[in-house]
Amino acid sequence: MKKKFSAILTGVFLILFCMVMSVTVNAAQKTPGRVKMVSAYSDPDVNQVHVTWDKTTNATEYVLFYKEVGADKWKKVLSVNSSRKSTAIRYCCE
Repeated sequence: MKKKFSAILTGVFLILFCMVMSVTVNAAQKTPGRVKMVSAYSDPDVNQVHVTWDKTTNATEYVLFYKEVGADKWKKVLSVNSSRKSTAIRYCCE
């Protein structure tokens, strides 16, 4: 009888442990704030565009996109770490 009770109690604890772990793993992520661009300018001497922005809350990275004039879709240029608040993007002229 004690073995059966011990086995049932162990099973209940395992089920409770799994429920707690699944809740912890599936917790909702915090939504990042809105990014404000401070400046963007081209430096044709070195073929670069310099972009600066204000940091936002809960960001894990910043992703920069561009869209050609007349195009429908945006294209990803690069991702940078959330500790940065500026970058230079090298381009080449045709």
